[in-house]
Amino acid sequence: MKTIKMTIELLSDTLSGSGEGFGAVIDTDVQYDECGIPYISSKRIKGSLRNSLNDLLIMPAVWKALDFKDDKGKDKILDKYFGEKGAVQSSPFSISNFVIEDYELVKPWFAFLKTKYSSIFSNEIILSSFTNIRRQTSVDDEGIALEHSLRTSRVVNKKLKFVADITFENEDLEIEKYLSLACANLKRIGLKRNRGLGEIRCSLEGNLIPAAISNFEEVLEGANEKN
Repeated sequence: MKTIKMTIELLSDTLSGSGEGFGAVIDTDVQYDECGIPYISSKRIKGSLRNSLNDLLIMPAVWKALDFKDDKGKDKILDKYFGEKGAVQSSPFSISNFVIEDYELVKPWFAFLKTKYSSIFSNEIILSSFTNIRRQTSVDDEGIALEHSLRTSRVVNKKLKFVADITFENEDLEIEKYLSLACANLKRIGLKRNRGLGEIRCSLEGNLIPAAISNFEEVLEGANEKN
């Protein structure tokens, strides 16, 4: 087995939603642990990485650089490394949940403060140090707010970094290459990505982007110009 680190840096506030609200106060909430420290679900990121790699492998500029004859083999690559839907065998790697940097050092202190000074420190207070509240409403053609359209979301603050362990069943440089590509192409995660949220920078330890497309940004730019 082999384990490497994956890092996500938030370049904008991000709503990696839990699918739940917070009472009657917040309609869409983030995910957080028992101490109120936010995290990002591994399942959400694994799906985003698969989509990111799929978007790359349909670009002629990319699959030609990888010496593919066409993009017809991409589904085999995606199923091989991310798991085939409905199949018994899972993908050959697993990803832990993404937690803030130094999580293992920070969490015990927060747990201690909650126990020692429960009247001051609570999950909500701790969570508020990592997040902020966004409110939005729908308006009609005349710019007047529609009744009952106010929605409140909690978002994770930009500039935070989250890290996770990727563990491989077997050492395989090929899969690390594809994951490096997927990470480099992954630019947004979470909800409301088309409204300015969820911009990220993603990196994989020991970046193995093939030398043939080491000028990755130029390749993507050229591919987008042709599409």
